[in-house]
Amino acid sequence: MTTEPRKPPLQFIFRLKRALGGQSGWTGLAVQIVFAAVLAWVAYEIVANARANLETQRIASGFGFLKNNAGFDVSLNLIPYSGSDTYTRVFFVGLLNTLLVAGIGHDLIGDPGQHRREHDLHGKASPAGLAAERALQAEDELQ
Repeated sequence: MTTEPRKPPLQFIFRLKRALGGQSGWTGLAVQIVFAAVLAWVAYEIVANARANLETQRIASGFGFLKNNAGFDVSLNLIPYSGSDTYTRVFFVGLLNTLLVAGIGHDLIGDPGQHRREHDLHGKASPAGLAAERALQAEDELQ
């Protein structure tokens, strides 16, 4: 009696079952589809509610206000600015002020020894070369 070898099962089906929840088969896929649909519906309802509330209160959304005059002054400005400039100009003035303060803070509070260590490395071999040199010195000391 001769037995014929069976064809191996399709690997695609087993991979699909494992990806969809193991032995549960297609129910895993159905649960994922339902969850995605509920999530999309909740997101739609949130956006629709927000739009309806903004429209009821006659509040315009968007970035159109950036073209309006700001009407206030900023005490520290790195670029020319007056109270009659737009909100866009105020945004850039504030951004530059923030970068200035961040730079000063980095220099004051940053690692104080960092600049000294960088200065010590100028004109010397690279750190990898220094490590190799130290290893050779240690080897010489052992002999």
